Parts: sequence; C-alpha cells; structure tokens
Amino acid sequence: MNQPKGLIRDPQAIPALIRALGDEDAWVRSAAAEALGRIGAPAVSALIRALGDGNADVRRGAVGVLGYIRDPQAIPALAQALGDGNTDVRRAAADALGHIGDSRAVPALIQALLDNDSEVRWAAAEALGRIGDPQAIPALAQALGDGNTDVRRAAAEALGRIGDPRAVPALVRAQGEVFYAVSALKTLGPQAVPVLIESLQDSDPRVRCMAADALGRIGDSQAVPALAQVLAADEDANVRKEAARALRYIRDPRAIPALVRALGDSDAVAWDAWHGLKEIGAPAVPALIQALGEDNSRVRRAAAGLLRAIRTSQAIEALAGVLGDPDPRVRQEAVRALGESGNPKVIPALIQALGDNDAGVRRAAAEALGRIGDSQAIPALIRALGDGDEGVRRAAAEALGRIGGPQAVLALT
Repeated sequence: MNQPKGLIRDPQAIPALIRALGDEDAWVRSAAAEALGRIGAPAVSALIRALGDGNADVRRGAVGVLGYIRDPQAIPALAQALGDGNTDVRRAAADALGHIGDSRAVPALIQALLDNDSEVRWAAAEALGRIGDPQAIPALAQALGDGNTDVRRAAAEALGRIGDPRAVPALVRAQGEVFYAVSALKTLGPQAVPVLIESLQDSDPRVRCMAADALGRIGDSQAVPALAQVLAADEDANVRKEAARALRYIRDPRAIPALVRALGDSDAVAWDAWHGLKEIGAPAVPALIQALGEDNSRVRRAAAGLLRAIRTSQAIEALAGVLGDPDPRVRQEAVRALGESGNPKVIPALIQALGDNDAGVRRAAAEALGRIGDSQAIPALIRALGDGDEGVRRAAAEALGRIGGPQAVLALT
C-alpha cells in the first residue's frame, strides 16, 4: 500500500487515511493517525463513522484520533465504543473520553468501571479523574475495592483529582492501596480535615491509622487536639505511632504535653514523639525539664537526650541538676550535654561526675572535660588515670592530650 505521506491536512485524503488505520504496517497506521489528527475537525464525522468498521485496528485508530482532536460531538459515539467487542477499542475509547474531558461522558465511564477487562477499568478510572465530575465519586469509591492493583490506584488518584470531601470516608477505608489513598487525601487538603478527625474515632484501627497519617501529611493545625487525644488514649500502638508521627509533621507546640507523655510509650511510638519534640525545639524545653522528675526512667532518659539535642541555656542548666539521677543513662546524657555546651562554668559538675559509681558516666565526664579543654580540669583528669576502668583511663589520657600544657604532658609521660 502507498504510504500516506503528502496527504497531511488535505480533507480529500480522509477516506484513504481512515482505510490506512487498518494497514498491517504499524508505521503506516501511525502516520495515518497523525495525518488525521492534523486535519482535525473536518475528519471527525468520517472518524465517527469509522467506529463501525469491521476492522478493529481501524476502530481503535479512529478512537485514538478522536481523543486527540477532542471534539465534543464525538462523545456519544465514543461512549458507545466503550461497549465494543474489542478490548483495545474499549480501552482507547475510555482514554479518548478522558482527554475530551466532558462530563457528558461520565455515566458511560462509570459503567466501564465494571468492564470484565482490568485495563479498561483502569482507563475508565483515569478518565473520570481527568474529567473531575463529583457524580463519579460513588463508583470510584467502589472501585477502591477492585481486584486489580492498577485499578485501585487509578480510582484513588481520581478521587484525589476530583477534590471533593465526600470521597474521604471511602479513601480512609482503602486498605488495598494505602499510599495512593493517603496521597489522594493529601491532595484534598484542609477540606478533608473535619472528616479525617471524625475517622480518628472509627472502630477499625486501620482506618484510624490512615486518618492520622493523612492528617499529618496535610499538616493542618486544627487536627492537633484530636491527634493529641489519640496519642494519649488510643488502645492500638500502631494508631498511637501514626498520631505521634502526624504531630511531628505538624510541629505545633500545643502537642508538647502529649508528646512528652508518649516518651514512655513503646519504642516505635516514643521514637516519633522524641523527634516531634526535637523539631518543635525551644518551646518544648520547660515541659522536658519537668519530665526530668518523672518516675519513669525511660521518660527521664528521653527528656535528657532531647534537652541535650535542643541545647538552650535553660536546658543545660537543668541537666546540670540531674547528675544525681538514679539512672546512669540519664546521668550520661547530662554529662555529654554539659561537655557539648563548651561552658567552663560546668567544669566543677563534670569533675564531680568523674567520681560517679558508673564507669560509663565517668568516661563521659572525662571526654566532656577534654572537649571543653580547660586546664582547671587537669588535676582531676590526672587522678582519673588511676581509675579501675580501662575506658575511663583511656578517656582521661585523651582529654589530657587535648588540653595540653606541662602538667598534662608530665602526667602522660
């Protein structure tokens, strides 16, 4: 067959170009489709008639060109093509209707979500997302339970693109494709927040997890009181973890009391609570100082570590006061924080810590004194060279080497 070069833009070539859509050579079919697309509107009527051609390749090619031209007069014929006996034609028809983007195609596309071929269902969901008509929400919500992963993902993304809060209840229950459902909820933004807050009380912990995750990603501070309540009281550790992470993302100081209490929760929950408090920073210091007096040693230890990380003058002063804490790990955090402050005023407290009954604390004290590098620590470090723990002796020697001076050098020789 002669290739249709030179016929581009000439309406008289339309019949030949349509016949070429069924050519056995893929290059010819592609060139014919491109030529018909360039001709545009004058080709639409002939392309619509071609949807009844006995050759499936011709029908598929005609559908594709109609989607490219995007003439609304093709909508009824393309909607009818969603019932074509050929899967490729049906899929192409759904795609074409999505590109045209007219709400008149929505009922037919909703019906196509029930097609027996998953690729057609996927194309229908994609098209409904492009059109963005809320009347598709119930059908897309049902498609979130489709047996095919791609269809579920397309349905979630379509609901996000439609941007209607009526989709929220379905999305928070979309357990098949959590990532895409949460992304859709994030796309919905603040308008989804009231329904998500309500979903934090759902009887299904998976729904509560999804709601907390989405609220964190949206980042709207109106969710803070509800998330704080969930973090404090939800019976499911996974839900509490998601609530802690959400509060970490939002970074609202109103969450501080709940996050401090969560430092005593399971490791997974406490980790997000710790990092949430760290990111809030200085406003959390008063509550963390108060937490240094908690009965729970895990909370005290976490609070000390946070005060060390935030490192305000108020935090350092408070840590100097916990060198007598019964938990040696709390004392170690305090000692390290004092050394990192670089303030010579803490040297007496660090010298006292060289006499701690825990070798780890004594070693941390020697390292801290070396970091500060003040000569007034030399006598105490020289005495530490006789410590019964090898690690302490090594740390004392290294500290003396860092400080230098005749007295330190003499002690090391």
